Amino acid sequence: ITPYICFNLLHPDKDPLSKEALTFIPMALRPQAHDIIRTWAFDTIVKVWMHNKAIPWDNIVISGHVLSGEKEKISKSKGNNPLDPHNLIKEHSADVIRFWTASGSLGHDISFSDTQLKIGKRLVTKLWNAGKFAEPHLQNFVPEKQQKQLGIVNEWILDAANRTFTHYQNYFAKHEFGLALQQVDALFWHDFCDNYLELIKHQLFNQSEYDAETVYATKWTLYNLELRLLQLYSSYLPFITEEMYQQGYRTTHG
Repeated sequence: ITPYICFNLLHPDKDPLSKEALTFIPMALRPQAHDIIRTWAFDTIVKVWMHNKAIPWDNIVISGHVLSGEKEKISKSKGNNPLDPHNLIKEHSADVIRFWTASGSLGHDISFSDTQLKIGKRLVTKLWNAGKFAEPHLQNFVPEKQQKQLGIVNEWILDAANRTFTHYQNYFAKHEFGLALQQVDALFWHDFCDNYLELIKHQLFNQSEYDAETVYATKWTLYNLELRLLQLYSSYLPFITEEMYQQGYRTTHG
């Protein structure tokens, strides 16, 4: 679309769509790889500025390439891409592929990694299982109010979630989606699964041994924490998070 816009700017009388094209300049974001900075990026900036005294985008995000086993850019023209996208999706699911691509760093090439795909598949399974663990304890639970005293364990995990969300927002503001994902992974695997669920397990399975307010506080925390995790992961794992939201939160959260 960029060369088309530049043509419109150069010949506004020859194309009736040129006025419409000008209405969204500058665009919010230009994503591209690092091999076309000198050509596509530089030329577009110069052309739009010379023809219309404007910048084409507010931000530009530079990604890397996916490398083959021989450390070459995987390219259709090179004929070195045995990994057909449709076959990959069938084998690993779209969520797993998205997770793998999001694990890269801006401006750096990334090698195709079966290990990273396995990690993504394990994450999808773990997220689903965590939801299934919470499901019977939150069945028909409607979070009507938040207690002033949630208890030290619940307050700890909510504080960890809030700190994670702050880092998540800051990284996304810089388009560092890979670093944002690392923050969510640490919260989910270490704080939520390894620690929080283990700490509240006895309370959930032996509710008669605790007072009602304590049990409610834990259910309220678990309900909102799992929802926050689905929201944080939704940019990376849209299919599994949507399915879990529809099953667990649609009727109670809206």
